[in-house]
Amino acid sequence: MTQESQTLITLFGATGDLAARKLYPALFSLYKKKELSQNFALIGTGRREWTTEKLQSIVRQSIQDDDQALIEEFSSHFYYQSHDATNGENYTLLKDLADELDEKYNIGGNRLFYLSVAPFLFSTITGYLREYDLFADDAHINRVIFEKPFGTDLASAKQLKEELLEHLDRDEIYLIDHYLGKEIVKNLLTLRFANPLINNVWHKDAIANVQITLAEKVGVEERGEFYDKTGALKDMVQNHILQCFSYLAMEQPKSLDTADILQAKVDALRNIKSLDDSALCDSIVRAQYVADEQDTAEESYRENKNVDSQSETETYVAGTLYVDNDLLEGVPFYYRTGKKMADKTTRFDIVFKNQEDSIFDNAEQNVLTIHLGPKNGFSLCINEKEIGYKFGNSVTTLNNFRTDEQLEKTPDDYERLIFEAIQGNQINFAQYDEVIASWKYIDQVKSVWEDSDDLTTYDVYSKGPKEAEDLLTKDGHNWIW
Repeated sequence: MTQESQTLITLFGATGDLAARKLYPALFSLYKKKELSQNFALIGTGRREWTTEKLQSIVRQSIQDDDQALIEEFSSHFYYQSHDATNGENYTLLKDLADELDEKYNIGGNRLFYLSVAPFLFSTITGYLREYDLFADDAHINRVIFEKPFGTDLASAKQLKEELLEHLDRDEIYLIDHYLGKEIVKNLLTLRFANPLINNVWHKDAIANVQITLAEKVGVEERGEFYDKTGALKDMVQNHILQCFSYLAMEQPKSLDTADILQAKVDALRNIKSLDDSALCDSIVRAQYVADEQDTAEESYRENKNVDSQSETETYVAGTLYVDNDLLEGVPFYYRTGKKMADKTTRFDIVFKNQEDSIFDNAEQNVLTIHLGPKNGFSLCINEKEIGYKFGNSVTTLNNFRTDEQLEKTPDDYERLIFEAIQGNQINFAQYDEVIASWKYIDQVKSVWEDSDDLTTYDVYSKGPKEAEDLLTKDGHNWIW
């Protein structure tokens, strides 16, 4: 048991959907595995007039486990305080409760704050935490997790950076993106740089293109009001897709030290090839899902009760990126993400070039696929001799998927990230320079969209619009999924 596992957690946004759906189960898993000690407590805050008993009830309901006694024990560590984050006087009450629980659970002064709130509140909350002396002193642990998004554009992200650094040191700031907590994303480093078989062909002379697909089968559902102000570009591309791109496009880090890995990711994002507005517009497809008018069971995006009936917000984005580095210069990275697509799948497809001097005229391209969900693992599409008398070739796929037993042992995204924040490991958290580089690209895309009327549509439960197919076919490629 480490000293860090003795922690007082203060959660801003404790009444929200993310807390019940992800955070409470993640914390319970850490508690069950004894990665959180008995010397921990959590203060949940929110505007709702809940009680501690109400919060503890919600915590118990959020956990799927047969050990009811352990669930009861775990939930007893949770306390609630109704809180207006913009009212400084409320922080006096919060400090009183924090000091009381620190003593009650013999925590020893360690503090972790989790801000699952809108980004415009980040600076306000951290400023009041500093003013009202809620942060740990220099002898103890003080860490703050900020839930995405970090800003709403490049200017706001830069402003947030400056404001937060007035109240916190860099090593106290943890910008969370749950995709960075996925086991298979972490495994990319091992796959690429521990295997000569892969590393020796991960370059521009061997790779034809790379495809990043983050497809969802659900629509916007009850998130319509939020989503209509955000869209797929900001909701998925700015963070998840560009973070995945950085792992796929990075050159080999100098070492496995956190600083070297993070620098390699930053370099990949900074080296996204700059395009003029016309070329950028041609490299991006945006669309909205629509339902068949005869299908009364499904609704188009604009028919959602929380969405503007004339909305121009995209629910689908596909695009092309290039990285300016010696390793992968000229290799197109295609990405796409959308709501109400044919299936839920998250995958990376690395498509290799065919041999120019191959004696097999009809050999298929080799494809390495990294599956992040719902299946987890790797598959490799290769050519082999077809069965029978002919000396032709057929395609086979070598699969290595995680077993149920392996998946049972795999930490959930949020479980891993909360654990690493408690331990003080920032390697799986986004860094300022990554966020700034990603917003630079997103802002340029948003700028060219302002002068464009190219929003198209796609049928619900399809793989997206025809324009996304054309994005690849004009380069002589096609989507693997």
